Amino acid sequence: MNSNRIWHKLTFLVSSLTALVIFMLSCQHVLAQELVSRDFLKVVSPNCALSEHCAEIDIKKSQGMAKIVSDDEYNGFTLIVADNLVADLSVSEIYKIFSQEPSHYMAGINLEGKIVAIAQTQQEADLLAKHPREVFYVLKGQTLKETIERWLSYQEIKLIWEAPVDYKLAASAVFEGQLFAKDGALNNLLKAFEEADHPLQAELKANHVLVIKAKSYSSNMVVMQN
Repeated sequence: MNSNRIWHKLTFLVSSLTALVIFMLSCQHVLAQELVSRDFLKVVSPNCALSEHCAEIDIKKSQGMAKIVSDDEYNGFTLIVADNLVADLSVSEIYKIFSQEPSHYMAGINLEGKIVAIAQTQQEADLLAKHPREVFYVLKGQTLKETIERWLSYQEIKLIWEAPVDYKLAASAVFEGQLFAKDGALNNLLKAFEEADHPLQAELKANHVLVIKAKSYSSNMVVMQN
């Protein structure tokens, strides 16, 4: 009788110890994965030199631009997050994408340009990874001037606004194509205001300056000037 009780106690003790060991190993595995992510993949300022020790940054504050520090082939790559994701995409979600875990977002990779881009669709991610990028975002609530200024900043072009009006954008949208092409993003954006009281036109100067002004009778909304 006593031997049966001792046997049951020993069985219970062994089972409890086994469960505890499995739990501890599971916790260690999760912790190890987190440490690997944190140690070997960091998202830092786009201006950080790889020889320096740079702290991780908030993607929101850097307007979706960063540099990747890792122990793999993406070390030193530029990270670009689509403008319509910047407000919601966390650094942990970026780690998830790089570790190939299931994610709601897609990554586009430009090996030659050393760019990794994250967007909602694969097509957008691939266009965003091009240099220069070939996808541009309109964000609801911003003005037309703010939007064009943001688009120009990607190519370090200055905006001069000579238009008599500005427009607040009532909806978000995605424009694909080269920024200054005849059928490109800027031309198509301005065409959306063709029927407005004050249609606008862009004039690209040779000194990296874009002027927005009242539209003339040219069919093209973007005029290139040598």
